[in-house]
Amino acid sequence: MARFVNTGLAAVLMAVLGLACSEELPLPTRVAMAEPAACRDAAPPQQELRELEGMTVLSARPNCHLDYCSGVNQVWGISLVVRPPEGTTLEQFTRDLRCHNLRALSGEGDASRIPDDPYGLPGSWLDIDVKAQDGNFVVVLNGDTVADNLLILRRARAFAAAHRPTTSAR
Repeated sequence: MARFVNTGLAAVLMAVLGLACSEELPLPTRVAMAEPAACRDAAPPQQELRELEGMTVLSARPNCHLDYCSGVNQVWGISLVVRPPEGTTLEQFTRDLRCHNLRALSGEGDASRIPDDPYGLPGSWLDIDVKAQDGNFVVVLNGDTVADNLLILRRARAFAAAHRPTTSAR
């Protein structure tokens, strides 16, 4: 009997600790904790804005998940394929995008300067991952919720339309 009580107590304790650890920090706290490290070697805000305004986007598409049991199809993220800015490494580009998002969240950056900016979602956390593929960068954006991802997708498509390659571009 004592063994079952100890096992039950351990299970309850693990469940309580699991719930405590899964609680998210408030957004301003998350931003304040992440910004110093993420923006340490990032481009200054004005240079970052010039890079975003001059970006060439080859495509913007949703990353979807289809639950075959329920038939529900959800947008779990967005992928943008962009041309790497001249002289920018993958690491620097990733750092600049993440910092841009954090600056927008903290109010330090002026998110309104770039119409339909998909790299900064006011009031919502945005995970940004960048990978090299076939000479381009693939930027994967993930919001906290499906609703956030749908908003990011709308903005990404509009941003991509405004930043298409010109016919004289490589």
